[in-house]
Amino acid sequence: MFDRDFDGFMSDLGRIIQKYEMAKATGDSIYLEVSECEELFDHYFSTGDFEQAISLIQAGCKAHPYAGSLSLKHAEVLLELGQLEQAEEWLDIAESLQPNDLQIVLSRADLLAMRDKHQLAIDLVNDRLRIASNDEAIELYIELADIYEDVEHYVEVIEALEALLKLHPKHIDALNRLWFAVELTGMYAKSIEIHQELLDNDPYHEAAWFNIAQAHIGMENLKEAISALEFVLAINEGHDAASILCADLYMELQNYEKALALYHSVLELNLPNRDVFLRLANCYAMVSDVDEAKVYYRRCISLDPRNDEAFYGLGCCLLAEEKYEDCLSPLEKAVRLNRSNLDYSITLIEAYKELSDWELAISLLKDIVKDNRDNQRLMMELAMLYVEAGEVQDAIEFLEDCIELFPHEADFYFAHAVYCYTLGRRNQAIVSAEQGMICDEKRASHWILSDPHMAEDPLFANLLRT
Repeated sequence: MFDRDFDGFMSDLGRIIQKYEMAKATGDSIYLEVSECEELFDHYFSTGDFEQAISLIQAGCKAHPYAGSLSLKHAEVLLELGQLEQAEEWLDIAESLQPNDLQIVLSRADLLAMRDKHQLAIDLVNDRLRIASNDEAIELYIELADIYEDVEHYVEVIEALEALLKLHPKHIDALNRLWFAVELTGMYAKSIEIHQELLDNDPYHEAAWFNIAQAHIGMENLKEAISALEFVLAINEGHDAASILCADLYMELQNYEKALALYHSVLELNLPNRDVFLRLANCYAMVSDVDEAKVYYRRCISLDPRNDEAFYGLGCCLLAEEKYEDCLSPLEKAVRLNRSNLDYSITLIEAYKELSDWELAISLLKDIVKDNRDNQRLMMELAMLYVEAGEVQDAIEFLEDCIELFPHEADFYFAHAVYCYTLGRRNQAIVSAEQGMICDEKRASHWILSDPHMAEDPLFANLLRT
C-alpha cells in the first residue's frame, strides 16, 4: 500500500528515472519508449551527467534505430563533449531519418563553429532562414547571434537580435543579449532606435524602456535615463532593477532625497537586501545622517558578514564622529577583507594617527609601500609619517632609499634637504636641495617654505629667488 501511494505522488519523470536506474543497478534489461528515452536524456543532459546521457542514448538508438530524434540527441551530447567526428556521423544519421528537422541545422551550425568554420555556419543558417517559419526564424536568429558572438562580431550580433525582435518583441533572452552587445560596441544610439521601434508598437514594453535607460546612461544622458526608468516603474512598480538603477542615478546627480525614497520602496516590496542596505547607508552618509548610515551599514553586515564596503562605511561614520577607538574594529576588518583597496588602509592609518598609535600607522603604511613599489606618492606619505611620529632620522634614511629608486624625483631630494636641516645637518641639506633644483627647481618653494627657519636661511632664501 505504501509503495503504491508513494508511486502515485511521483512525477512521470521520477518514475522513469527510478525504473531505469534500478534496472541498471541490478543488471536487469529494461525497455524504454522513445519518449521515455528523450525525457531521461534531457534530464541527464541538463544536470551535466553526460556519462549517463551517453549510456542511455546509445541503448536508445540501438533499441530504436529509426528514431531520428534519438540520433539527434546522440549527436548533441557528443558535440557537448567535443567529439566532433562522431557527432557529425550521428547528425548524418538523424538527417537521413528526418531531413527537414530544424534542430539538425542548428546542431550542424554548432559543429561548423566548433571547427572554426564560422562563415560556413552563418551561410547554413541564412540558407534555412529563407524558408523558415516565424517560429523557426526566431531560433535561427539566436543561432546567428551565438555564432557572431563566438567570433566577437558584435555589430552583427545586434543585427541578428534586431531581426529576431521584429518577430518576437518580448523575447527576454534577445533583449538581454542585445544590451550586452550594445555595451561592447558602444552603439547606444542604435539601441535607442531599435527599442523606440518596439515602443511605437507597444508603449508599455517595460524591457524596451529599461534598455533605453541603459543606453542613455552609456551616453551620459542621466536625466533622460531617469525619465525612461520612471516609465518602467509606472508600468511595473515592482521592477527592482529599475528602482535601484534610478536611485543610483539620483545619487550621482546628488538628489539624495529621491534616491532614499526609491531605495526604501525596494525594501518595502521585497525581503531584506544587503545591496540595498549598503546603498541606503551610503546615501545617508552623503547627507551626513550618520546615525541612519550606521543602522544600514550594520544591517548590511548582518546579512553579509564579509562585506568590506559596509565595514569601511561604518568605520568612516565612527571616525567622523571622532569615536577613534570604536572605528578601529570595522576599519581593520575592511582592510583584512580587501587588502588591495588603498582607501581602506589610508583611512585606518588616519585613525591610528588620531590615537597617536604611530607604530601601527607606520607598520601599515610600510606594508602598503612594499606592495606598491612604484607609487611615489605613498613613499612620500611614509616619509612624512615618520616625521609626524618624531622619527626624522628614519624619514631621512627612507628618503635615501627612495632616491636610489627614483634618482630624478625632485620631491625626494627637497624633502631630504628639509629633514636634514631639521636635524642641524645644513651641509647635507644644501647638497640635497641643489640636486632637487637640478631635477625640478619649481618644487623648491613648496618644501623650503614648509620650514620657516630654513626659509630664513640666506642660502636657501637665495634658492627661492633663483
